[in-house]
Amino acid sequence: MKVINSELNFRLVELPEFTGRGATIYSVVLGSDDVTLFDQFVIDNEGAYGEEVDEIVGTVAAIGQIGARWQFFKPNEGLPGDGVCALYDFENRKLRLYCIRYSKFMVILGSGAMKNVRAWQDDPNLSQNAQIMMEVSKQIAARIQDRFDDFGLSEDLRNFTGTLNFNNYEH
Repeated sequence: MKVINSELNFRLVELPEFTGRGATIYSVVLGSDDVTLFDQFVIDNEGAYGEEVDEIVGTVAAIGQIGARWQFFKPNEGLPGDGVCALYDFENRKLRLYCIRYSKFMVILGSGAMKNVRAWQDDPNLSQNAQIMMEVSKQIAARIQDRFDDFGLSEDLRNFTGTLNFNNYEH
């Protein structure tokens, strides 16, 4: 597991297998890793929770096709205004996946874990995954505000522009 700090090194990667006419789907790659947080989430959970992973993958595919409608998300999983959400699941489901709903046209997938507590703050794995996404959101917002390295949003709000590497960026 990565240590979370204010200098989280990551890059955003578009997931073309999920991006569609409705939304662009990104995920996060931490440090020098080769695997996105979302792909690692799938790998880590497909054995024990295969049906739930399939449902999550299906939901992500649907978001790519019809857009990031609020019905797919549990909002307010992070700090006010940071866009960190959990992908909606049913009451009896065990997995929670954290993401950032950046607009109805863009989602950044993170990771998650089995949920067996009422609040993510009560579980170290859930807490770490939620905090990573809060830090990703914070760094994206800072880059957009500072217009660092021409980073921003495309005119149609469907893509990020500029450098997608966030290595040692300081606001």
